Amino acid sequence: LEAIPADAYVTVPEVLAEIRDRQARAGLQQLQVELTTREPSDEALARVSAFARKTGDLPALSRADLRVLAVTWQLEKECNGAVRLRTEPGEIRAWQKGGGRRREEGGAEGPARERSGQAGG
Repeated sequence: LEAIPADAYVTVPEVLAEIRDRQARAGLQQLQVELTTREPSDEALARVSAFARKTGDLPALSRADLRVLAVTWQLEKECNGAVRLRTEPGEIRAWQKGGGRRREEGGAEGPARERSGQAGG
């Protein structure tokens, strides 16, 4: 986790409950940043589930997966508004047009933004 630069990491309680290995739990205790849990809102769960249904991914996602995605959706909305949250698969949002994307470290394309660390998934 520390390879992902963030001031804090956020996950859902189910993800922490899945970590049973003693060594992995010890590693979490030694994190140099805060690890918090958060519950997704009903709105976030509904939006993420609807999107996953449209892409055909819903059957492959566990309850914990959906909840992590929902918390991520919720944090994005809280921190940056809904402008970068898609409602339809393949949708091009205004911020993506005209060079609004940049190459991330490691070559992956993504929005030019600060990362919020996410544990889990």
